[in-house]
Amino acid sequence: MSTPNYAYQYPQDDEIDLFELVEKLWAKKWLIIGTTAIITMISVVVAFLLPPAWQSETKVYMSSKGDLGSYNDIQSHLATSKEILLDEKSSTNQPFPQLDPKELFNLFYRHLTSRSILRQVYVKSGLAKQITTNVQNKEQALSLGFSSFQDRISIERSGGTDTVSPITISYSADTPEASASLINDYLIPTAIERTRRELISNITTEIEGEITKIDKSMVLTENQFIEKSRLKTLKLEVALKIATAGDITRPVNLSASLLNDDDNSLFLLGTDLLKTQLSIQRNEILEYRMTSNPQPNDADKPLLPKVASLFIAKQSLKILDTSLSNLKPIIIDEPAQIPVTPIKPNKRLIVALGTVLGGMLSVFIALIQIAIAGRKEKQRATAAIMESSTCQTEKLTT
Repeated sequence: MSTPNYAYQYPQDDEIDLFELVEKLWAKKWLIIGTTAIITMISVVVAFLLPPAWQSETKVYMSSKGDLGSYNDIQSHLATSKEILLDEKSSTNQPFPQLDPKELFNLFYRHLTSRSILRQVYVKSGLAKQITTNVQNKEQALSLGFSSFQDRISIERSGGTDTVSPITISYSADTPEASASLINDYLIPTAIERTRRELISNITTEIEGEITKIDKSMVLTENQFIEKSRLKTLKLEVALKIATAGDITRPVNLSASLLNDDDNSLFLLGTDLLKTQLSIQRNEILEYRMTSNPQPNDADKPLLPKVASLFIAKQSLKILDTSLSNLKPIIIDEPAQIPVTPIKPNKRLIVALGTVLGGMLSVFIALIQIAIAGRKEKQRATAAIMESSTCQTEKLTT
């Protein structure tokens, strides 16, 4: 007798019954509620334990031409002295170079964003001292602290240096007062001072160079005058000797060439006139005050005409005020204000996210438990079917 072959029949139930799933989730409601509540409480604690961060912000704009008057006045004096050096006849009457507000604004922006300025502000504000207090490796602490300090500063300028768009400066700190103070008392003043110092250095160097040129020009003019005067004296002395030898006491045949001091016919002026002219010529140098070789008691003597104009130009350059105290590289919209509320942490957002994530996590845990329970139930059903099939097979066999 042949034995019938019964195939094992496993339960085939792969379809998802949403109502059944909801019922099973509802059965896990206390697990879901409890897990969500725990995670929400954790998010509340975290939201209140996170240190607040306060941010202050300000904007700076490009200055006007009137704010650069002190610098451009110095440039005007320099242009005048240069014209005197070149001589009015050779002057091109070109307008003197003026400092452009856009150029100055770009210079300020370069200093404001420079690493050296930020490091100087980091030290002057006392942040570096706070970081290195009670720390063994101070260099590493300073490096890490400065990196964090840079991350908290934001300096933005839309359009780059080719535009006149304002610069937005913001800083976030642990206290509201510190966020505004660092911008108003340290960052902007330090950048302004560095900008002013560079301009002072440039203009001072230019003034010193111009004064050096004037000094050289005055010395050259005086030396030329002295040499011409000595040469004239020598010519008159030679002419006097010739006139004395020829016994010419009175002028002879005063022609146009003679009146123009023709070197070859000066003796025709006669000894009387030559002696008078020679006496005057010998005292010509002594009548002027020489800046290249000052003598006692010559303060009341006049300068040579060309030297006088150079000397006045030099004195006007020496008394120029190069402190540029009235220079305004930028215009501040308004000082950074002390913030009223911190920018972070956003407690409501943290709690809301914690609640949402807690709910999702609790549902996920419930689904895993439901899946595990379903798997175990299927395994038990399969084992029961296999056991029943085995019994039927044994009965048929017997």
